[in-house]
Amino acid sequence: MTHSVFFDGIAQREIPIRQYQGWAPLFFQEASLYAAVFLADARAAQTLLPTPQHRLLKPFPGKALIAFHCFEYRQSQLGAYSEVSISLAMHFGTQPRLSPLRLARSVLQRAYHAYVLQLPVDSEPALFGGLDYYNVPKYLADLSFEQIKGGQSVEVFSRADPSKNAGGQLIFRLQMPELKTKSIPQRDRASLSTMELNTYPLIDGKTHCASGSLNLIQHGGQFFPRKVELSLGDDPMAEQLKGLKIGRALQSLYVPSCQLILDLPRRM
Repeated sequence: MTHSVFFDGIAQREIPIRQYQGWAPLFFQEASLYAAVFLADARAAQTLLPTPQHRLLKPFPGKALIAFHCFEYRQSQLGAYSEVSISLAMHFGTQPRLSPLRLARSVLQRAYHAYVLQLPVDSEPALFGGLDYYNVPKYLADLSFEQIKGGQSVEVFSRADPSKNAGGQLIFRLQMPELKTKSIPQRDRASLSTMELNTYPLIDGKTHCASGSLNLIQHGGQFFPRKVELSLGDDPMAEQLKGLKIGRALQSLYVPSCQLILDLPRRM
């Protein structure tokens, strides 16, 4: 591993992940991220949140936000693997808040808050770590990242079942344009461009917050993109997504180079 100022001064400890070895916090030294945020039906989305304190962020009346974050981890402390986080934008609390103001603050501060609906992954250590420590809805799937003309395609299929002679079915396909990017100097931590992702799982019936910090080494983004296409398949895991009546894309993010630090959840 080459040295990176992003990880300087952060203490780690070893943790068991069943028969595997893990670390807390977990370091991802080389990764790519392709992300898109879509409008969805707020009434359907609300039924998927676990507590009244998980409150949807609504950009417009009757609309929620659903995000697809597609990660390729080329180097991590759990090895190389891929996963996709499908989540609803939210805030946690008992008091009502003005969603447009919260959304604007999240964008300006690059600090996002969400509840994870699905987390397909193609790595067994990552699967067990997510289930045992985060209680997130991870499941094994086959993920494919491909360069296509003018952009990137991400496909997620359910795992084939050889015992039943059954092949994997498409869960979803996300196609995104390749955007112009800028590279960020990596001289010291003050020069880095970072983004914070916070999720709010229930662990032993109590809400926790798990935070991930992204170092955006090379990245580009676009609001109201026209060339983002989401196709849902026939696998049962796609039915939950179809019920959300996903509409147009509001934002796309293209990050060909990044790093990530993922902390263990803390109780709210």
